[in-house]
Amino acid sequence: MKTMSVAFFTRKERINEGNEVPIFMRITIDGKRAEFSIKEKIEEEKWLNGRAVGASNKSKNLNDLLDSYTAKAKEYYRYLYDRNESVTALKVSDLMKGKNTSDKTLLWLCDKYISKISNLIDNGYADATLTRYQTTKRHIEAFLKKKYKKSDILITDLNYEFISEFETYFKRTRDCNHNTSMKYLKNLKAIVNLALKNDWLDKDPFRNFACKVQPVERDFLTEEEILKVKSKKISIERLDIVRDAFVLACYTGLSYIDIKGLTKGHIIKGVDGEQWIYANREKTNVMSKIPILPEAERIIIKYSSGQHYKDTGCVIPVPSNQKVNAYLKEIADMAKINKNLTFHVARHSFATLMLSYGMSIESVSKMLGHNQIRTTQIYAKVTEEKIAKEMIAFKNRNIKR
Repeated sequence: MKTMSVAFFTRKERINEGNEVPIFMRITIDGKRAEFSIKEKIEEEKWLNGRAVGASNKSKNLNDLLDSYTAKAKEYYRYLYDRNESVTALKVSDLMKGKNTSDKTLLWLCDKYISKISNLIDNGYADATLTRYQTTKRHIEAFLKKKYKKSDILITDLNYEFISEFETYFKRTRDCNHNTSMKYLKNLKAIVNLALKNDWLDKDPFRNFACKVQPVERDFLTEEEILKVKSKKISIERLDIVRDAFVLACYTGLSYIDIKGLTKGHIIKGVDGEQWIYANREKTNVMSKIPILPEAERIIIKYSSGQHYKDTGCVIPVPSNQKVNAYLKEIADMAKINKNLTFHVARHSFATLMLSYGMSIESVSKMLGHNQIRTTQIYAKVTEEKIAKEMIAFKNRNIKR
């Protein structure tokens, strides 16, 4: 059985105008402390060695209160011990403060967070976000069974070691790369933040853990490669539809889910009198405002008389994301594109193409529907062609001098 000691002390630096100092209780179990205010004050000269001095009723009543706090701490210590829980100073302190975290578990916390997201779908959160946290919960369940042989743990048992072992689980057991592992850990961190905000946890188990992702080289298509995909003759209908959806994304910057949900209602007359796409991004619910380029308009017109358009109002009958990315591999082979073609490559290609032609990052950010410029900077790949053009211009300017 672990050893526990209780002590009371004052904070002299917090003395008030009446020469009173606040009283704190310190619980120590196996060398680890938890401290909190008991919401009582005493004149500094009437406090000695953790007790109130003097024969006054006020001093006697205060000492009786301190004794009751000590007895209550021992009672909670025994309560935790009898339940076969890990007994810590923090847990006893929480019980003393009325914060009973002994029934709050990690999976309960996950459900709490997932419920919050579920209630805010289409009001700040997307379905994909809900799915991501549901997947994170499943990983936590698998990790608990593998590492700890438990179906759940108390949130107060979360610590740096748990976080570090969870990272190892993704990298070794799940064979995830570093960035994928960090994404799941960031999801767990968001869940833990819910406990911190509600004062269910006093200390952040992530406080010494940095969820840093490593920079990656993102594939994009050059203008020449986009033209190769666009002009490739494709007789297979499923591939032709996916190719058109991909090219439309290359010229609008819309994501897969936004292309799939693109309707005639999103196409309106813009400030310049031309056709624009005005659509809230499914992922962030931020408005994207995009002038329709001729190549994009051609694809929209192509499908405007189709049955899918008439039945649903959606521009292109795009299949599932999984099928789209599988079909894009076939299209890349047919067009002789030696890159890992996914639908998100189209969005990256649009951003890179616009930036390489001198469009400001602020304008590109607006079209992409980003909240912050730094998000757009992920796509702001400086192409070798752009570097070459700028260097030639610089050389020519110096030659003329």
